[in-house]
Amino acid sequence: MSVNNTCNTTIDKHIDAILDELIALRHDIHAHPELGYKENRTSKVIQDFLAEIDVPFKSGLAKGTGVLAHIAGEGNKAVGLRADIDALPIVEENTFDWKSVHDGCMHACGHDGHTTILLGTAKVLSCIAKENALPNPVTFVFQPAEEGGAGGEQMVLDGCLTGKLLGPEVGMMFGLHGWPQLTLHHVATKPGPMLAADIGVSVTRGWRSRCISTLLQRPNRMRSASCYCSTTTCFEKHRPARFFGCLHYAI
Repeated sequence: MSVNNTCNTTIDKHIDAILDELIALRHDIHAHPELGYKENRTSKVIQDFLAEIDVPFKSGLAKGTGVLAHIAGEGNKAVGLRADIDALPIVEENTFDWKSVHDGCMHACGHDGHTTILLGTAKVLSCIAKENALPNPVTFVFQPAEEGGAGGEQMVLDGCLTGKLLGPEVGMMFGLHGWPQLTLHHVATKPGPMLAADIGVSVTRGWRSRCISTLLQRPNRMRSASCYCSTTTCFEKHRPARFFGCLHYAI
């Protein structure tokens, strides 16, 4: 058996051993969604899990609910793994036992799964690290307020990637997003940016009223409106939404 196959077998063995635990954890997080920077219970669940598996962590980051954890390894720089932990202000219409207990708040974007995956990864790697040193240190970033709250930026500003809080400097970062359309047990990726947010842009135009006696001193409103419409028509021909999905990027 090759080294890679041996490694995969070891990882699979550890995952199988904790799979039921992770499913229950995901159900618990899903049932208790919290909005950005208010993920107090979720943050406590993360901290309790990390404490139980003896993985060192720093809490209270990114305005209070962010958590940073670390497992030592042999490399000079850490591999960063990141998950978002917040939910959305959406009413859940599911009827299963672990549906949201908070009316108007739901894990509609799968962050309950992302958080569980990262915690499970921390547990598997901590078990492996007890047997053999990891080839690289691993830093785990549990980021609040991904849904429009710039929680990732706050974690960076707090020094989560610099090595000042835990472990060495982070040399590379990895994240993931659940994708229901993807075949089971498959992972998809591509070069370059992907899964960027769809941010709206609002443009307001206005003019000050003037007396007819100052006709030659005021802006030509019709000409200004015409230029605006012409510009809009130009962009309409290249509207990204018409040609690009969320797996591509465009402006």
